[in-house]
Amino acid sequence: MEKLIVILMNARTVFHLLHLRTKSLAKHLALGELYDNLNESIDTLAEQYQGSGEAVLLEIDAIPALSGILAYEPLAAVEELLTAVEGMRGNLGTDDPSLLNTFEETVRLIQRGRYKLQHLNQL
Repeated sequence: MEKLIVILMNARTVFHLLHLRTKSLAKHLALGELYDNLNESIDTLAEQYQGSGEAVLLEIDAIPALSGILAYEPLAAVEELLTAVEGMRGNLGTDDPSLLNTFEETVRLIQRGRYKLQHLNQL
């Protein structure tokens, strides 16, 4: 769970930067919604994880970098995050149903962002 939260925190920052530098209104809006919603989801996951009696989160030296992701198009960045997050399903270190539900809600947010970047950019 800790690795997931750190990856989401990094991705949220990347999406904010991509949001600020795009010249496409559709991408700007989709990325803005994604990083806003991810922020709330990250906070909920971290607080639920700690509230369920798990370890206090986030050793600073354990934070991985998302190298080169700013060179990506926004859709490629979202797809990379989605692949990484979905790959963690089953390896979250918890069987708490409420935490697993929040995880699935986070996946839904990322999928929704991908949809908007794929289909609404054509407007």
